Amino acid sequence: LWDGCDGQGKPIPAGTYVWKGIWHKPITAEWRFSVNNSGTPPYPTDDNTGGWGGDHGTPSAACPLENGMLLSWNFCEYGWGIIRTDLDGRKVWGSKYNADHMATNGRYLFISGGHGFRDVAGVSILDVSDSRPVCLPNGKSAYVAPEGGSAAANMPSGLAYADGKLYVAYAKRNLIAVFKVDDASIVTTLAVPTPVRLMVRSDGVVVAISKRKVVAVSKDAVTDLITTQLDDPVSVPAGADGPFYVANRGALQN
Repeated sequence: LWDGCDGQGKPIPAGTYVWKGIWHKPITAEWRFSVNNSGTPPYPTDDNTGGWGGDHGTPSAACPLENGMLLSWNFCEYGWGIIRTDLDGRKVWGSKYNADHMATNGRYLFISGGHGFRDVAGVSILDVSDSRPVCLPNGKSAYVAPEGGSAAANMPSGLAYADGKLYVAYAKRNLIAVFKVDDASIVTTLAVPTPVRLMVRSDGVVVAISKRKVVAVSKDAVTDLITTQLDDPVSVPAGADGPFYVANRGALQN
């Protein structure tokens, strides 16, 4: 509509005037492809199988299941900090929790660390089937560090599960705590210099990264396992075929 006035609101003289305009259909979006996203589809869906992982942080940990994988990122906002996939890489669910470290017994997913909107203190428990938080039969919902140490010192630096026990590394306290999974009670502690990234071998030996070496840990001793070809090891799983697989950063990047 035009009120007969100019741009300053003043009436303009009588005469013949012409107006021009441009019109177009409303702008719409058509999804064509997604960059760097493995989801099928790559956008969120109501059944929680769309989209992929974290959208701000970096990939942090991978944890195998009998019929799939658990993958985590250390931060997410619109995305998911932890996802479960099948063995073909199809997403099963996504969780807004984040994790620097993960371990599982096939029923529970134990997580620690992360820098998102759902930070957790200690080691929290999620249900592997649907990612919901879990309470143990005694009502506990987390594995709490042994007495002593500050909040920063009690931040876990590694997780592993074996034979009903959860192993938690505390690098700033130079120890590994062993918890009974069923009730979160502490079974024992192991003295290890700055332990990070744990695993438990099939023979029950605890393996950790300590002072840029891979070491075997027992109640009475810490024994060097791998001391060469490493300058900044960050992960140390072992395959069913026996060898260790060490992810190494630093200058070597091997």
